[in-house]
Amino acid sequence: MNASSNSGSALAQSIPMYRAEEFLVIDGANIDDILSFAAEVMLDDVYELNNLAERRRLSLLVKLDGTYTIVEDTEVGTPFASVFVDSCFTVMSSDGSTLEILLLVEQDTEDLVENIHVVPLVPLIANGHYRLVGVDVDNAARKLAQVACVPFSRGTNITMSSGARRPIEELQIGDKVLMRDDGGQIIRWIGQHTLRAVGDFAPIVIKAGTLNNTNDLTLSPDHHLFIYQHRDALGAGAQRYW
Repeated sequence: MNASSNSGSALAQSIPMYRAEEFLVIDGANIDDILSFAAEVMLDDVYELNNLAERRRLSLLVKLDGTYTIVEDTEVGTPFASVFVDSCFTVMSSDGSTLEILLLVEQDTEDLVENIHVVPLVPLIANGHYRLVGVDVDNAARKLAQVACVPFSRGTNITMSSGARRPIEELQIGDKVLMRDDGGQIIRWIGQHTLRAVGDFAPIVIKAGTLNNTNDLTLSPDHHLFIYQHRDALGAGAQRYW
């Protein structure tokens, strides 16, 4: 869900990724090549994820105009460099299941390619073999937006500008929700995405009563909470981001 805001603020989100060099073609037309741009890959090529491949944290600033910039608190990439989404690849694993991975391109100040980052939408297996079966350049940016935005799970109540609460799945574009800093704001975009809830993609569940919440609250990883209390009944401080 994206609501318009007068402050022009942006959101920073950490995304687990691999380096493109850690994916090598072991069978197919581009044998020994690394995973690269949509225009350069070949369907049916089989990629192997290096057994020494290590997931790293890429921290992006998701701006309201839809562009991405690497922030200082990142494990990989150059802070303040711009990033664009090249494509979304669909690959088939050895057990016949399909999964998607995003190819992100980091540019330097002269708009030349600095790094290529691979963002899997499900956990991958070291030494795993993945056959390229599909390439999508039209919907890749939308898929990254769905991953990079910190979402709420179905059933989460959202406070409207009127003060009423409504489950997030019942919201519609044009509804006005209550923002902490900017009052009532109009919803401009609503999206949803299904991920395997394991590993880095596992949801965070705050059990009922932990933060004086009536029901369990299920959030995405890296979701921040602003907790305000007149007194420190929870041991979290009077005001603090979690």
